[in-house]
Amino acid sequence: ERQRREQETDEERLERQLKGASRERQRREQETDEERRERQ
Repeated sequence: ERQRREQETDEERLERQLKGASRERQRREQETDEERRERQ
């Protein structure tokens, strides 16, 4: 039972990391969009 719970928390941690990575990527893409606008 405890192992199952620990596995679930590991999966949740991985999901959280993936969400954080996608959020970082979105932020980086927004920055490049702003840089493109400044160049124009």
